[in-house]
Amino acid sequence: MNKKKILFSILTIIILLISSIGVYSCYQITKDGNETVDFNQNYVLYDILDTVYPISFELDNVGKEGINKYITANEKTTNSFYQSNIIYNLERMDSKKNIIYYATGNNNISSNTNDNLANIQNDKNLQDKYQWYVMLNFDENGILSYDSIGNDKSVKQNFELIWNNYKQSNFDYLYYDGSDWILNNPSNFTIYLAVPQNIITDSEDSIAYEASNLVIENIIPIALCAIVVVCIYILIYPYETEKEIGIFKYPAKIKLEPLAILIAVAFAGIIVVIYSLIVDFSNGYYLSRLNSIGLTDYSEAIIATMNVVAWMGLLYLAMFTIFYLKSYFKEGFVNSLKKNTICAWILKTIKHLIDKAANFDFNDDINKIILKIVVVNCIIVSIICCFFTFGIFFTLIYSAILFYILKNKFKDFQKNYQVLLTAVKRLSNGDFDVEVHQDIGIFNSLGHEFTNVKNGFEKAVNEEVKSQKMKTELISNVSHDLKTPLTSIITYIDLLKNEDLDKQQQREYINTLDRNALRLKNLIDDLFEVAKVNSGDVKLNIVPVDIIALIQQAKFELEDQFNAKNLIFKTNYPDEKIILNLDSSKTYRIFQNLLTNISKYALENTRVYIDIIKEDNQVSISFKNISADEIKVSEAKLVERFVQGDTSRNTSGSGLGLSIAKSFTELQHGTFNINVDGDLFKTTVIFNLK
Repeated sequence: MNKKKILFSILTIIILLISSIGVYSCYQITKDGNETVDFNQNYVLYDILDTVYPISFELDNVGKEGINKYITANEKTTNSFYQSNIIYNLERMDSKKNIIYYATGNNNISSNTNDNLANIQNDKNLQDKYQWYVMLNFDENGILSYDSIGNDKSVKQNFELIWNNYKQSNFDYLYYDGSDWILNNPSNFTIYLAVPQNIITDSEDSIAYEASNLVIENIIPIALCAIVVVCIYILIYPYETEKEIGIFKYPAKIKLEPLAILIAVAFAGIIVVIYSLIVDFSNGYYLSRLNSIGLTDYSEAIIATMNVVAWMGLLYLAMFTIFYLKSYFKEGFVNSLKKNTICAWILKTIKHLIDKAANFDFNDDINKIILKIVVVNCIIVSIICCFFTFGIFFTLIYSAILFYILKNKFKDFQKNYQVLLTAVKRLSNGDFDVEVHQDIGIFNSLGHEFTNVKNGFEKAVNEEVKSQKMKTELISNVSHDLKTPLTSIITYIDLLKNEDLDKQQQREYINTLDRNALRLKNLIDDLFEVAKVNSGDVKLNIVPVDIIALIQQAKFELEDQFNAKNLIFKTNYPDEKIILNLDSSKTYRIFQNLLTNISKYALENTRVYIDIIKEDNQVSISFKNISADEIKVSEAKLVERFVQGDTSRNTSGSGLGLSIAKSFTELQHGTFNINVDGDLFKTTVIFNLK
C-alpha cells in the first residue's frame, strides 16, 4: 500500500472517530437537564400510578394475607395481582427515580424524598423544584378524591377517570379464568405524587424515556452536521485514491440492486441500534446490566464504545453511499450502469446466448445446433408479428440484417478454413513449427486436433531419430565391449604359443585369459538378460525373500573388492526382518549390480551408506557412495544400456548393470531412482509390502 492510500485510510478513520465521539459527547447536553414531559400520555400517568397499590399495601403492613383488601377474585388471579402489581412494583420503586411520593396510611408514613410534599402548596421552593404534582386521597370506603394542590398541569386532569382507566388496563394483564373479579381501591390512604424539574435520565421509568426522546430530537441536528462533514470529505478527496481502499472497493463490487437493498437494511439496522443506545443513555438499562455482572469499573467505557462504534457505522454508510454515487459520475453513469446492474447483466447474457447460437461447433449435437438457430429465429419473427401492419417493414429490415450477418459469417468461415488448410500443407511438407493458436470459429475443434496430430508426428520423428541413434551407439558399444576381451584373449593365446615361456609366465597369461574369458561371459550373460527383458520372456518365481539377508549375502561376496578400496560401510537396518514376496534371484541380481557398481566407481577410503526404511506400505532401500570420477552423464542417461559414468569406457563394466537393476525392479512392480548431487551417487529401490 503506497503512502497516499495509507494517509487516506488513517485520515478516514480519524474523521469517523472524531465525528462519532463528537456526536456521543453531545448526549450530555440533556442529561440531568430541565425538560418538559407530556403528562397527558397514558403510559406516563400509569407508570406514576403504579406507585399507589404497592405503597398502600406496604403501609398496611399485613403481609400477603392482606391482599384480599385490594382484589376479590380466585386464587390464581389474586396471586397474579400480588406478584405483578405489588411485589414487582415495590422492587422497581428505587429504580424509578423520577417518581417522587409521600404517602400516609394506617398511621404510617412512606416516602422516597426528604421533601414534605404535603406542604408543597404553601412552599414556593418545592413548587419550583417539581414540574408536576398531585394529591390522591382514598377515604375509609375507598372513594377517590384528588387535588392538584396548585399545579397548573395536573389541575386540567380528571384523575377519577384516569384512575378507573388505569385499573382496567392494569387488570387486563392479570391471569383470568372466567370467574368474577373486583379490583378494590385502597382505603384510608393519601399519597402525594410529584415529578422533579430536573429529569434524571438514568432512571427506569417512562418519564426518563420521554426525556430520552428529547435527547434524540437534540442529537438529530448534530448527527446531520457530522454526516454532512464526512460526505463533504469523501466528495473532495481524490477518487483515484478512494477506489483502491478495501472498505470502499470491495462493497462497490456488489451489483447495484442488491447493494441498494443492503445499504437500506444497514441504515435501518444501525439507526435502530443508535436509537436504543440513546434511550439507554437516558434510562441506564444497559449500564445497570453491566454493573450487575461485575463490570462496574468498565461499564461506562463499554457503553461509550458501543455508542461511538454505532455512530462510526452510520457515518461510514453515509460516506460509502456518497463514494458509490461519486464513482458513477467518475466512471461514466451509463458505463457504470452497464457494468454494475443486474438488469444490464441479464441483457448481456441474452446477447451472449444469441451469439452462441450463431457460433457452433461441428462436434456438438446437430439437433441442438439447429434448435438454437430455430428458437432464436422464432423469437425474432414472433416479435415482428406483434407489429401487425408494420410487420412487413420490420421483416425487410430483419432480412437485410440477416443477410449482413450471414455474409460476414461465411467470410469468416472462408478465412478460418484457409488458415487451417495452410497449416495442414505446411505440416505435410515437414514443417513442424506450424501452430494454429488463433480463433478459427467452427473449425476450432479441428485446429485442436491438428495441433495434437502435429505434436504426435513430431514426437514420432524425434523418437525414431533417437532410436536410430541408440541403435548406432548400441552397435558401437557392443562391438567395443566384445572386442576388448576378445583382442586380449587372442593376444595372450599367441603369447602362449611361444615354447620358451617359463611356468611362471604361462600361469600369468592363463590367469589373464581366464579373467577376460569370464568378462566376456558376463557381458554375454548381461546381453541375454537384456534381450529377455525386451522380449518380455521373463518368468518370475515369487517367494518370500528376506531383504536384509539378501543384501548382506551380496555384500559378503564382494567383500574383497570393497577391502581393496578400503570402503567403510554404514548400514541402517530395521530391527525386525523384512520379508517381501519377490523373485529371489532377480532381486539378488539387483543388489549385486548396485554393490558391484559401488566397488568399481566409489572413491577409495570413503564411506558407503545402505539404508533400509519401512514406512506405510513400502520398503525403501537406498545405496549412497562418493564417486571416484566426476559424473558427466545425466541421471536418466545412466540407466540406459551400455552407459557408464566413465564416458571414456576405461572400466571393466558392461554399462548394463543399472539398466538390468532398473528393469528387474520394475518387473516386480517396484520403483528404481537415481540421484546425483555433485560426487554423491545415490540409488533407491522401492518395493511394495503387499
